[in-house]
Formats: sequence, C-alpha cells, structure tokens
Amino acid sequence: MQHEKPTRRARAQHEKQQRIIAAAAALFQEQGFDATTIEQIAAQADVAKGTIFLYAESKLHLLLLIYENDLEQRVVEALAAIDSDAPVVESLMALFAPFFALYAQNIELARRFVHAQLFLPADQPTHALTVLLGGLTARIRDWQASGRVAGDVDAMLAAQTIFAIYFSVLAAWLGGRLPETMRDAQLSAALTLLWRGLSINQ
Repeated sequence: MQHEKPTRRARAQHEKQQRIIAAAAALFQEQGFDATTIEQIAAQADVAKGTIFLYAESKLHLLLLIYENDLEQRVVEALAAIDSDAPVVESLMALFAPFFALYAQNIELARRFVHAQLFLPADQPTHALTVLLGGLTARIRDWQASGRVAGDVDAMLAAQTIFAIYFSVLAAWLGGRLPETMRDAQLSAALTLLWRGLSINQ
C-alpha cells in the first residue's frame, strides 16, 4: 500500500510547527521557561502570536512537544538497540540511559516536563510513551518465547511495571531526593528485584 505524499499545505504547516518548537526550545534553554513569553517565541519563529495557538495550547504544551519530538526518536533507537542475548536487567538499563541523558541537559525543564506528564489525561498518553510500552511488551513476549520470562506473565502489565519503576527513580532524581551518583544503582536494584519475579527460573 502506497502512502500519499503530504500536500504542499501540510508540508508548510509541519515546517511552521517545527520552527515554532525549535524557537521555543532555544528560548527555554537560553533564558528559562518562566522568563520566556509567547511573544518572544513567535518573534523568533517568525510567525504571528496567534499562530502559536494553532499548534500548542500554551507554553507548557510547547514544552511537551519539544520533549515528545526528542523522546520518540530516542525510544525507537533504544528499543532497536536491545541485544536479545544480553542480560535482561542490563538491556533495560541501556534502554533508559538515553532518557536520563536527555533530561540531564536541563534539569529545570525536565522537572516541568515530568510533572506535566503526571497530570496528562489518562486517555491522552504521549506517543513516545505508547511506542515505549508497545516495544517493551513485544520484547517481554520475545523473552517469554525464548524461555527467559515465565509464560503466564502478562507482558503488557510487566512493561507498565518496568516503566513505573523507571519513572519513580526518574522523579526522585529530578526532585533532588536521589543523588545522580545513586540513581543508576537504585534503578538496577529495583529492576533486578522485579526480574526475579518475572524469571522462569525461580
């Protein structure tokens, strides 16, 4: 089945959206989220102020779009890089490492993004999260097929639990409750504990 090429109008809209997102990202990095105004973003993106609201409801929505753009690419690459023969916990640590690296670039913005994610409507998950959970579920099913995970484990629930563990460690680190020097060890220990419950060899 052939995919239709986007129309000139659709390409122009996408280009404008990407310009707005790039302008917001640059300004948030340079002067902070609170100090940046919609007017400044519009000026840097070379669009009218009202145009911003055709693509984002607010500054916070722009921040979500900025991270969504980056996270989705990292999710796809990290899932593809999983070595099916590597130890499971090692594979999961490698999966989450690129996300920690992204958030470390600007802790203040990362805190705002993660906080906003907590209060997204349940029926509006980010696409990056949907891709991550789907990829993790598929990987767990592969591990089940190879005998590394018990066959009666609910793969989707296991994927959601793995993400919940990662997210709790992420929130503790970004919130200043968990030093970066202890972050990876904490995540590895928690995932190891979970893996013992999923493993076919009890």
